[in-house]
Amino acid sequence: RHLANNPNIKLIPTRTTADMSEAVTNEFPNCDIFIASAAVSDFNFDKTLQKIKKSDHSQSLPFTWSTDILANCITQKKNQKIVSFAAETNDLENNFFTKWNKKPTDLMIGNQVNFGEKTLGFAQDNNTYYFVKEGKIIETKELTKKELATQILLYTEKL
Repeated sequence: RHLANNPNIKLIPTRTTADMSEAVTNEFPNCDIFIASAAVSDFNFDKTLQKIKKSDHSQSLPFTWSTDILANCITQKKNQKIVSFAAETNDLENNFFTKWNKKPTDLMIGNQVNFGEKTLGFAQDNNTYYFVKEGKIIETKELTKKELATQILLYTEKL
């Protein structure tokens, strides 16, 4: 909502991972900077029009993998700059490097999330953010979400 009035930003609302994938696929070739900030679902669960009875089902639900929007952008990339995110619960630095090696972007922002006794990353304004560039942590900062947004814009100006 806050971005809708900015003349330099094209905001395209989406409801599903498939909708977002289609919108990004259509718009990515025309963008200068792509900030992959959405945490979309990695899974698509089968839909049913009937109640799933406990007696008729195993302990797992059938699913398919969602389209990897960021990976698709990386393969389509020409001159665009891409900023990605990595929210991890443990072994932060190792997981950040693993993700960056699988999906190298111009800048990756990593942070710790946690749903346990101490919530981190969700419904919190502050967190520690790791700025990863060329596969190395170049900076670690404790920031509010607004300060993080400002830092990302400053980095993208340099890119």
